[in-house]
Amino acid sequence: MRRAVLAIAALCLSSCASAAMLPAAGLVQSMGSTADSFWTMGTTTRLNGADADLATAQTRLTLGQYSQAATTQARTARERVVTARLLRQMAKTYNDPLLDTMAQWVEGGGDPDFSFKYALVQVSQINSEERQVAKQQSAALVIQSHTPKVKPLAQSPLSVTQLRG
Repeated sequence: MRRAVLAIAALCLSSCASAAMLPAAGLVQSMGSTADSFWTMGTTTRLNGADADLATAQTRLTLGQYSQAATTQARTARERVVTARLLRQMAKTYNDPLLDTMAQWVEGGGDPDFSFKYALVQVSQINSEERQVAKQQSAALVIQSHTPKVKPLAQSPLSVTQLRG
């Protein structure tokens, strides 16, 4: 009987304890949920702050790239004008229509560095060809000046039959 009384008392106490613990368990559960929400909100705020910092850094980088691109574009536009002028002058000096065409290409948006380097190679070839022709002409003049003047046989007073005999 004693056992029965103890079992009934334990059963009552356990049901009373669980009934008494129910509001406390709900309170702990709601506190855990609130703490979790608070932690999530704090993390989200930090991430949003980091995103704002990232957006600011990207904006600065984009502005720097834009400024650099604008500077490069302005420099290239000045180079185009100067290069086209030089190419036209070189075309007149060397009487080369290809250089004039290159000037038109540069004015139309072509690469001024490439075209000027190409023109320098072209002029170098023209100069070397002119030097070679000049050397050949001067060599021919030297040979002509040192060669004795001989009358051809047809103009000679002796005829071919007189030479045989």
